[in-house]
Amino acid sequence: MTADVERTLRAIRATLEGDSSVVADLFTFDVRASISNTVWSAPGLAVEIEDRAGAFADVDLRVKHWRALDDQMWVEWSASVVHVGPFAVAGVVIEPTGHRVELSGITVAEFTGDRIAGFRQYWDCAALMDDDASSRPHRGRLQRG
Repeated sequence: MTADVERTLRAIRATLEGDSSVVADLFTFDVRASISNTVWSAPGLAVEIEDRAGAFADVDLRVKHWRALDDQMWVEWSASVVHVGPFAVAGVVIEPTGHRVELSGITVAEFTGDRIAGFRQYWDCAALMDDDASSRPHRGRLQRG
């Protein structure tokens, strides 16, 4: 894997673990990012990431595919996580289930030098709302597959 893939994976892991300590190292100060809400600065992104702290534990992040296009890195990923804390998305709080669930997503990171200047993350949180998540860890009720 390239250095940009590794940086993108560190950023994805940070969003899942709620670890804002990597923001200053990975992102430009004027980063434009969208993980839940759109923000236009590293401090704003740090707050967005911190809002996710405690939602997931035992994160196992895997790369399905990645592609570099000019200054962009596209990473399709999956993560097996234990849903241990509340998770807010689009104004709705999803209460913890304690179950291991499989999340799937894609992240686009735009680089300026070795820093991420643009960061967009899309993933299906339906698995978090699935009452049967523990018996079917690789599928959410609203997912196809």
